[in-house]
Amino acid sequence: MTAQLSAGVRQYNEMVTAAAQLVSSANGNGSPAATPAALQQRYRDELADATDRLIGWARAFDELGGLPRV
Repeated sequence: MTAQLSAGVRQYNEMVTAAAQLVSSANGNGSPAATPAALQQRYRDELADATDRLIGWARAFDELGGLPRV
């Protein structure tokens, strides 16, 4: 169980890092004109997907936290 939880935490951290990179890329170094609209939309879609997964992980961690300890 501990190994699975550790793996989940690692994946969660990877998704947070990826989301931060997507936000940074979508910002186009402060110039939205530097990134084509289709690419910006793809970044937004990927960020929305990553956000949904992060919410899922957060809910799973909440549920795990509510389980009785053995």
